[in-house]
Amino acid sequence: MVKALAQLFSYRFTSTIWQIRGDLQGLFLAIQLRNSEDFTSEIHLFNIEKKTLSKPIVPEEPWWYNLEHLVGEYLVIHEFPDEDDPGKTNLKIISAISGKTLYHKSGARFLKEINHQAILIEDRENNKLIKLSKNLEESDIADEKEHHHLENNRIEFPFQYLEDDPDFETISKLIKQKIQVTPLLGAEYLEYDSIIILSYLIQENKEHLSNYLVVFNQAGETILFKKINDKMAGLGRDTFLIFAGKLICVENKQELHIYGL
Repeated sequence: MVKALAQLFSYRFTSTIWQIRGDLQGLFLAIQLRNSEDFTSEIHLFNIEKKTLSKPIVPEEPWWYNLEHLVGEYLVIHEFPDEDDPGKTNLKIISAISGKTLYHKSGARFLKEINHQAILIEDRENNKLIKLSKNLEESDIADEKEHHHLENNRIEFPFQYLEDDPDFETISKLIKQKIQVTPLLGAEYLEYDSIIILSYLIQENKEHLSNYLVVFNQAGETILFKKINDKMAGLGRDTFLIFAGKLICVENKQELHIYGL
């Protein structure tokens, strides 16, 4: 008998899941929600080990921001001061406990975390790089390459292949062979250890496309098969991710599902 993936956690929010980020230690996920009806946004922390969600964290800017990173007890977000110019950002760091603003820099953006202890940002207004210490104290640096750093290697996003990509033909053949359907527009693909994870679209009604997620084990057996959205207008992006050895997907924009790998 084929052993299916074990579901570790599921939860349905009342707002759209907008962004998911994780810390480098693999301990917490930060989940940003957006409610387009009342133009509000909030962030929840998910404890991977305890499988618990925090109470909502509401930044002082309630709507026009994106969650970028989670560093310890700091949430790094980008604000967008000019609705007509989404490339212009302000950087803000808020407490993951209280939601209060701890640091703010106009015209800046987050670059990366350095060795679990510091944050590298770009000050676009003054054309320089700034390192923020664990206490959020600033120091200028001459060259980003001079500092050893860790990328966010705890979180892995899938590769997207459009239908005109030669590799999509190979993926399409696999889906046809295993699922007996023809994927449309493109697909997302990721290999993790000995498994293959695929997200693809098919036409099930005249109005919308349906998005399916499928996982194959090393023997090519299906260990997860799930419809994650039945009202897609086109190809989505990052329809699943891997974090700290867990498969994470969002169903119908509001339901968080986590599986053990």
